[in-house]
Amino acid sequence: MYQVDTNTVSLLHFDGDFKDETGKVWTANGSAAISSVQSKFGGKSLYLDGSSYLTTPNSNDFNFGSGDFTIDWWEYRTSFAKTSRVLSVMQGKYPPFVVGQASLDGGPNYVCLTSNGSSWDILNGFNLGTQNLNQLNHYAIVRNGNTFYGFKNGVLTSTATSPLSILAPSANITIGYDVADNSFFPGYIDEFRISNIARWTENFDPMPTKTNNLLRITLNDSSDHDYQLSAEEIAAFVKWYNRHASTDTNAYGLSKKIGTQVSTEYVAFEKIISFEVI
Repeated sequence: MYQVDTNTVSLLHFDGDFKDETGKVWTANGSAAISSVQSKFGGKSLYLDGSSYLTTPNSNDFNFGSGDFTIDWWEYRTSFAKTSRVLSVMQGKYPPFVVGQASLDGGPNYVCLTSNGSSWDILNGFNLGTQNLNQLNHYAIVRNGNTFYGFKNGVLTSTATSPLSILAPSANITIGYDVADNSFFPGYIDEFRISNIARWTENFDPMPTKTNNLLRITLNDSSDHDYQLSAEEIAAFVKWYNRHASTDTNAYGLSKKIGTQVSTEYVAFEKIISFEVI
């Protein structure tokens, strides 16, 4: 499953409840439920029966403006319901964003964005890839500067450009419901995430298998530093740590990746009090 980082605005695993790892509160409407029938990670997912949805109060985190962002999720649709939407805002005929909108004929899964609330002047029917019934697929919409990228299962499907700023939301945010058309998403949603960074601008692997371990290092100033690393990277760190004496001043470089940005953070041996692998 995906992990929270400093650029995560919202992350719901749907493994046992509607908990958002960033602290936001989502409320079930209708018969929205956690189900073990379908899932990508954790053995459970959100089930929406075609007449239910989730809401959370609007906050500045959902005001994307002209900044970078990524919205991605796994879905398992059980029917082609017209205009059913994964993410939207309960705000008029043209809400700021409509993400994961479907069509009756099983066409593309698409996105619409507005800057003015009266037309889809930023994106209109932006294609994220075809829909598939009764099949788990990963979809993502990414903004990097003035360029938008659409992905299905990690494969680039569309690009578009616009300098316009997305209209600020002023109403509740919804998962699975469109107030303008009174339509609902039918099926299962798993690992729903919103980020305030462009996580991908080219083809990628949507499976988070390479960074599914967390190394937490506590330093002598009592601060904790977290690193998402592969098992091999953690083993290399432990081997380095065990080789050194308590008087050693050498440092170890640990990779930190946030979206498309990669950096190396060096930790001095003499400053490490303890570490744990989660």
